[in-house]
Amino acid sequence: MVKVHWLLALATLFLFSCKIQTYEISEQSLTQRIGNRYYIDVGTIEKLPSEKATFTVKTDSFLYLRGEDELRLKTGWTLQGGTGREEIIKEYSITTAAIRVVNASEIKVENLILKGEIYADSNRQALILIDNLGDHNNGILIENVKLYDYYSGVWIRRGENVTINRCTLVGNGHQVYLGFLPTDRNEIANYVVDNVDIQNTTITNGRGGVGEDGVKTLSNCTNILIQGCAISNNPGDAIDLYPGGVDVKIIDNQLTNNGVHGVEVKMNREYLPAQTGQISAVLIERNRIIGNQFTGITVLNDTATPYYAKGIKVVNNIIDSSRKQGIYAELPLEIIGNTFNYNGRDVRTTPSGKTLGFQGVFFYKSDKKELISFRKNTITDQAPVNSIDGVYWLGFTEVVSPVMVDSNYFQVTEDFLRQYATKPYGISFYNSIAPASKDSIERANRFSDRLIPKVNVENN
Repeated sequence: MVKVHWLLALATLFLFSCKIQTYEISEQSLTQRIGNRYYIDVGTIEKLPSEKATFTVKTDSFLYLRGEDELRLKTGWTLQGGTGREEIIKEYSITTAAIRVVNASEIKVENLILKGEIYADSNRQALILIDNLGDHNNGILIENVKLYDYYSGVWIRRGENVTINRCTLVGNGHQVYLGFLPTDRNEIANYVVDNVDIQNTTITNGRGGVGEDGVKTLSNCTNILIQGCAISNNPGDAIDLYPGGVDVKIIDNQLTNNGVHGVEVKMNREYLPAQTGQISAVLIERNRIIGNQFTGITVLNDTATPYYAKGIKVVNNIIDSSRKQGIYAELPLEIIGNTFNYNGRDVRTTPSGKTLGFQGVFFYKSDKKELISFRKNTITDQAPVNSIDGVYWLGFTEVVSPVMVDSNYFQVTEDFLRQYATKPYGISFYNSIAPASKDSIERANRFSDRLIPKVNVENN
């Protein structure tokens, strides 16, 4: 009997130890009233034991965080709203986050509104900031959270296995920041971000200048998935991969009306691959990339360095109404099965005063050994600008990388001919190595009859 009693006692102790503690954050609990505001009592919460716990926010008004306060979440904690309409307002600060996770995992933040009271233009803070060093890999979930008016909505400085799902980010600077670039270059390699999923999330109306993006990678970022998101009206790029990004998948998103590019990929001499990783294995697939102010996709090279972004595939996207090129690339890409419509809506003026249009897809000075593959694409009505003729829809200038161009359809509509150019051009190789003879390229692709010339090869 004594043995049975001990077993029962141990079982009871085990069940008690596994019990999830529950707390309420409201005007009546875990807050302090100062004037007319209720502030979350972060000091008391910090002293709570490190055990599984759920904190439910309940308020019909607002709860506040002081400028100097941060709500620090421990392993196993969930912070959630009772209805999804509860709002926590972070007072002005350029030195603190609203919610900070440091060396902790098994965390959920869900069904809440987080908002900066006054926009803080500080490049070191976020409404949710994650800084996990070492083995804290049991997952962080941020779901159905609305994040407004801070420098960053979510910033993962370092950490792994983070999911951002069904969230809304509005009015932040860099809305989602991945990685960190400390001033001590020797420390950059310590800021690793791995296995991050950003799904079904709206990222819109960002603040700041052209350098403020929807999603931006910084230091060594690997296994990044951005899927099913609507990223629009941000002052910079929708997605900026610089200087890190290995095994990045950008799939089924709407990337529209951003101030610079839909997607930008680049490396340069400033950061070494040993610090930030070698950008590679980037898949851009089934996205609608529409109305961005510079290009749909830009891939840049720095000729002063031997390293460059590799393995970039652009597959089955709709790239439409970019003000400049649909795609601008200084490196080899695989471009397969895409639809290009009405890119090149802007004009440029040469030093001599001549007005020119922008090409739909333009490769410039690519000299790498990898193959440029442009296949099975449909290119329709590029450079829709009044009275601008002579714009090639696909251009190669000073390109010595090997090139394959086949099974594409270059199509011009009657509406385009009536409203815009009367002499649309097809493919241009200028001071470049053409993949085959002019006649062979014409036979390998389809062209509307009104595209004259279909292919031009010119070397000076």
